[in-house]
Amino acid sequence: GGGGGAANDAAEHDQVCAAGEAINGQTSLAEAARAARTDVAGLCARLGVPGDIDPSERLGRLKRWYGLSIYEVRRLACAGR
Repeated sequence: GGGGGAANDAAEHDQVCAAGEAINGQTSLAEAARAARTDVAGLCARLGVPGDIDPSERLGRLKRWYGLSIYEVRRLACAGR
C-alpha cells in the first residue's frame, strides 16, 4: 500500500489550519511572525534567513531572494497555534 506521502500531508494540513491558509506570498514578515506567535527575529532564525530584514517585506520576495519556503512558514504558523 502506501501513497501520497508528504505532499498529501501538506495539502491536508493547509486545508485544516486557518493560520496556514492566511499565509501566502503577499503576507509580510511581521504578519507571518504574528501568526507563528513569535517575533520577526525569531521567525527569521527558524527560517534560516537574515534577522535584519524589514518586517514589512513580503514573503514572496523573500522566497525569491533566499529560497524561503512558504510552506515552511505556514507550518511554523500552525505549530505556533
